[in-house]
Amino acid sequence: VSLQYKATGDLNRDNPLGTEGKLLEEFADLLRQMWSAKIGEKSPTRFRAALGKANELFQGADQQDSQEFLSFILDILHEDSNRVRKKPQVEGLDDEWKKKTSLPRVGEEEWRRFLRRNRSIMADIGMGQVLNTVTCPVCNFSSRSFDPFNLLSLPFPTVAD
Repeated sequence: VSLQYKATGDLNRDNPLGTEGKLLEEFADLLRQMWSAKIGEKSPTRFRAALGKANELFQGADQQDSQEFLSFILDILHEDSNRVRKKPQVEGLDDEWKKKTSLPRVGEEEWRRFLRRNRSIMADIGMGQVLNTVTCPVCNFSSRSFDPFNLLSLPFPTVAD
């Protein structure tokens, strides 16, 4: 994240799902200051204030879950830099088409539909999709869907594993 988002028009101040670009600007400024050899020690006061305004969960000094924070900040940075200004209505894929079409082709089409509403630097470099399969234990009916993600949770192996 650099000043490039301003030059390329990636700052989305009109997205109701974002923070009018405020958190993206504060985050970019914080990173610029952290990587600058000129400033030295820097407290993230302005970024922290913008974060608290965006989500009251992060207003106080209470300790918060790091995964919850990471998920929130990745989502907001995506929305603040989303190049799609007017999100079109995107219909889901027909179940019959999904059944008779190869899995890679279904995945490509799901991703193409996702990108119709989500175009940002975050989507370009840090988002993907995962295939979910749900099977009914009673009738054995199976349903597959591709779901977008910006964060994957991986289990830590236990001693028994």
